Amino acid sequence: MLSNNNEPLIPKIEVPKKVGERHMAIDTSALSEAPEGVIGSIGFVIFDPRDGGGANETYMKTIDWDQKGRSYNWSVVRDWMGTSSMARRCILNFSTPIPLLAAMSAVNEAYIKHQCVAIWGNKISIDQVDDAMVYCKLTPPWGPGQIRDVAAAASIAGEMGNQIALTRDPTEPEAVPLGNAAFVARVVRHIYQAKGGAPTKEEVL
Repeated sequence: MLSNNNEPLIPKIEVPKKVGERHMAIDTSALSEAPEGVIGSIGFVIFDPRDGGGANETYMKTIDWDQKGRSYNWSVVRDWMGTSSMARRCILNFSTPIPLLAAMSAVNEAYIKHQCVAIWGNKISIDQVDDAMVYCKLTPPWGPGQIRDVAAAASIAGEMGNQIALTRDPTEPEAVPLGNAAFVARVVRHIYQAKGGAPTKEEVL
C-alpha cells in the first residue's frame, strides 16, 4: 500500500507498555492462629512497590464459616468480640459471606492475572492461605522464594528511621484484613523508594 506521495506505508507498531513489578499484600481474620484455622475474612492489595501510586486491585470478603475439618479456638473468638465494631463486622458478618473456595480462587486468579512476583504478609496469614488453597484443591500460585515477611519489612523501615511508613493512615484500620494489607503495601513502597530498589531476599524471607 502506498501513501499519497507514492511511498510505501510503514505500519505503525504498538509497543506494549512495560509491565510493572506487581506484588500482593494479604491478610486474614481467622478463628484460630493455626494454619488450618477457619478463615472468617480475607483482604489483599495488588501494588507496584516501585511507584507511589495506589493499588492496582483491592479485595475484601467475609467468608462462610462452613469449612468442615478446619479448626477454631474459642479464646481467639472471644478476642474478636473485644475488637472494634469494624473488625467484628469483618469476621461476624453472616449476611453476605462467600464460600472459602470462591475467596481462594480470587486470590489465585489475581496473583496470576497481575503476574505478581512476591506475596507479603505475616506468617500466620500466609500459612493459613497456603493451607486453605490446598484444602480447596488449588495450587498456591507463588513459590517459597516469593513469600516475603512483613515483620522483616517493618524492621527494615524502623532501622531506616522511616516512621512515616510505620504510622497507620486512617484508611488502614488495624484488625481489618484490607486495612492491614494496604498498610503492608505502603510500608513496602517506602522501603523500595528509600533503598532505591528491592530489599535483598535474605532481609525479607
